[in-house]
Amino acid sequence: MPFLQHLTTLEQLDISNCANLQDMQEAAASFGHILPILRVLDLSNTTPTVHLSLRGNSSLETINLKGLTNLEVLDLSSTIIKEFPYEISDFTRRLRHLDLLGTKHLLFVDWERIRLLPQELIWNQCEAKNGDGGGAFSSVTSAEFFASLKASSPLWNQNCFSRFRFCISPCEEQGNVDEDILHLQGEQFFYNNYYTQSQRHSFANPKSHLDRHLDIRGGERLGDKISGSKFVDRVSDHTDSLTLCNNMFVTSLSVLENVGDMAELKECEIMKCNNLENIFVGKTAWIPSLRCLEKLCLSHLARLRTVCEGTFGRGSFTSLKSICIEFCPRLVKLFSSDVCLGTLETLEIRFCARLEEMFQGGRIEGSSLQRLHTICLWKLPHLTSIYSGHCLLHALKKLKVKGCPKLRKLPLHVIVDNPDQNVAPTEVEIEGDLKWWNQLQWEGEGIKGNIHFHE
Repeated sequence: MPFLQHLTTLEQLDISNCANLQDMQEAAASFGHILPILRVLDLSNTTPTVHLSLRGNSSLETINLKGLTNLEVLDLSSTIIKEFPYEISDFTRRLRHLDLLGTKHLLFVDWERIRLLPQELIWNQCEAKNGDGGGAFSSVTSAEFFASLKASSPLWNQNCFSRFRFCISPCEEQGNVDEDILHLQGEQFFYNNYYTQSQRHSFANPKSHLDRHLDIRGGERLGDKISGSKFVDRVSDHTDSLTLCNNMFVTSLSVLENVGDMAELKECEIMKCNNLENIFVGKTAWIPSLRCLEKLCLSHLARLRTVCEGTFGRGSFTSLKSICIEFCPRLVKLFSSDVCLGTLETLEIRFCARLEEMFQGGRIEGSSLQRLHTICLWKLPHLTSIYSGHCLLHALKKLKVKGCPKLRKLPLHVIVDNPDQNVAPTEVEIEGDLKWWNQLQWEGEGIKGNIHFHE
């Protein structure tokens, strides 16, 4: 459409029902250059096109796409549209990809008006960061963005929301999102933060194969909008991976409990939430909690006192396999509740200066810790006990201890009727300081025969 090149002051363009326009795809891509102040564009029922890009039309506020039933790829990035293009529901069965990067003026979506979404939805209100891999990637600044997205919405059962990453964060804090928390890469989620960098000291597996991630980052401004907001109820019921970072309003995950039970949550990572005092608070012995949780990673929590306290129903934490905690200077105990950790396999605790006891005897069920095979304890100067009750860690294979001078006993024994059964598991590998090793106290000298120690 060469005639448009001279209409540089044009603000509204209506070419609807022009079914014979030539080079529509190429012309639309040039609108941002030749029509710099274009605010309103009507493309309804125009020439069938497969790919339509209006990226960079920085003045474009309103667009009409009705009737573009052949459209497969749509890019509205870096425009100032204020309303979601709801008409795409009419041709989403062909539409494969929708880009809405840098659409900071699009602050609200009426999800009930959207019947279908494309297979790939890339949405970021702030910086133009992409979410590779398919599914939905959405990074927004307001918790109210998802207010109308109900937990019962049929969108959850469609291809687009079968994989998603939703990020809620102030714009100024989104620049580091992909650098220190979960991000989508290819077919899998990968941890790309401190835990990956410290794998030389860690036994944990950094890879995550989960598909539905909720990431909440930000300071106090997000607190009132998230705590008590309906949006978490819309998303957390379908979330299997949760990251909280730099949230000053969070004192416990109970802040989120009243709006979502996180029944599908499998991985939870919390870091730099300096007002958080405990992670899980049990309220009833009749209802199990977090039955699907498999991995828990906690880092740089300045006020954290306990991981778990209160009363939990039988069946809570019955899938938990891995716990990694570091740089929590006020942490005194991990569990102050009656819980069963029968599936726990790896435990890694580092740089928690006040930690005295991890598992308080009589407070966790007897079937707990029966699969615990790897323990890593670093720089815990006040730690006196791993488990003060009577428990044989018969699955233990690796134990690494550094900087724990007050830890004098290891739970490699069991009190039974037959004293001959006081034996350690087969081939336990222990790494630590020689001075600490020589000061250990044993229930029986026969235990040491099955232990391979090295510095």
